[in-house]
Amino acid sequence: MSTNTLINLTIKELTARIDPQGNAARIAEVLQEKNQILEDIPWAEANETFANRTVRRASEPSGTYRKLNQGVAYHASKTTPIVDVIGLLEDYSKVDKRLVEAAPDPVKFRSDEDMAFVSGMGKTIA
Repeated sequence: MSTNTLINLTIKELTARIDPQGNAARIAEVLQEKNQILEDIPWAEANETFANRTVRRASEPSGTYRKLNQGVAYHASKTTPIVDVIGLLEDYSKVDKRLVEAAPDPVKFRSDEDMAFVSGMGKTIA
């Protein structure tokens, strides 16, 4: 992961993203990687704004072995409430409007920058 990040995009960065013909250059996404751990995570909508409340079974009855004409003990299961607090991972892409307008392909320029955010934040989660 690169640690040489910018706070704001600059004209220098814009010109680095333009090929010799004046078109938007294709960026080699060498830092991008597939994080398979993200595919293993069970994703589900939370039932509260900043938490998800569930109940987990803590114990279950096991039954009683008995002989004829003998009684059986009574049992009940036990549950525990669980509150999973939701973590918020955020970042902001701040690009001057004039810089976007100066790009040969403004939509691609913004899209390329957005994809870097998706990739970087995916690595942070993993």
